[in-house]
Amino acid sequence: MECSHPFSCQCQPIANVNVLGAQLTRIELFFHRAISVLSISQVSVWVKSLNTQHRWVKLDFNACHKNDSNNFTLFIQPDVHCLTTKLLHFDVERFTQVRSELQLKIEFDQSLHISVSQCHILPILCLDTQGFTHFTYQDLTCSFYQPKASFQLHPLIICLHGAGEGGNNQSNILADKMAVTFANQLHQDMLDYPYILAPQCPSFWVDKFPLNGLYYYGERDYTADLLALIQDTLMKYQDIDPKRIYIVGGSMGGYQGLRLFSDTPDLFSAALIACPAKLPAAEKLHHLKDKKIWLVHSELDEVVPIENTLHLLEKVHDEQSTMPMFTLYKKVIVEGKTIDPHCVFLLLYDNQLTSGRNSIFEWLAEQSL
Repeated sequence: MECSHPFSCQCQPIANVNVLGAQLTRIELFFHRAISVLSISQVSVWVKSLNTQHRWVKLDFNACHKNDSNNFTLFIQPDVHCLTTKLLHFDVERFTQVRSELQLKIEFDQSLHISVSQCHILPILCLDTQGFTHFTYQDLTCSFYQPKASFQLHPLIICLHGAGEGGNNQSNILADKMAVTFANQLHQDMLDYPYILAPQCPSFWVDKFPLNGLYYYGERDYTADLLALIQDTLMKYQDIDPKRIYIVGGSMGGYQGLRLFSDTPDLFSAALIACPAKLPAAEKLHHLKDKKIWLVHSELDEVVPIENTLHLLEKVHDEQSTMPMFTLYKKVIVEGKTIDPHCVFLLLYDNQLTSGRNSIFEWLAEQSL
């Protein structure tokens, strides 16, 4: 028999990072007294954030699972395109991702005799980023993943974010799957349990770039600091394999990745580069000849036209050199919807590119100095 007096509970919002970024996926409810049954019709949860213009929007649930008599999970109707549940908000004026300031409120059917005032809503827990630690290096905000200890050497993957993920708020590991994809068990197994280093610069990797009639400015050139950060990481973690240091970069991060590779071509074994926003200096491009690089671009990209990638291919390939891997897309489709073709990097992070029977991550796993 249910208690007729109100009692308290805890509400734990859970988020995951999907192909389009971090969003709420479920709600964990912990009751201080046993409940025999709970259905989605008996619980209402609203959210508000910058993405909803601070208006309360009711969440749709598609299932309720009873873990035990005190613990239930409400699953939010999945939709990767839904802005309402996202943890980040894109500030168009500043051209950067900021926290969406997501808030929740919850109500229960009167038959449950649960006091809403005593339902404590905990901070949002993003499961996919839990394995990362965070530290600062100069003015870089770094997220770092260390694999389980073993007696073997492991690769190091450097993840370089795009123009919209600058700051000091870890938006570079929340805006898309670039870093977290390498921490999931499938890709850890595939890539021999790599370390992951995801530095976040305060604004932009380049000093200046035009977009939509405006100019945006970065603080400085971070190449030297990034190289020092990598060297310090190698010294600190002796089980990193110096023959398997990989770069992954999209858009402006694609430029910074190429810049690192061309400045120190003997340090890195391979790079995955999507729609590079800029190219290194012409006199350094020859350093990329015969290097293991997989490029991806959309021919319809209007933010970073394909000419950058085509020019790079022309400069690094001749009769005496090996042609870099290159995947050309037209449309970019995510979960059945066509999105901005500049976002072709999302397909890279989702391991959707293939060559023969190998996916792009399987190809990466084979590369070594």
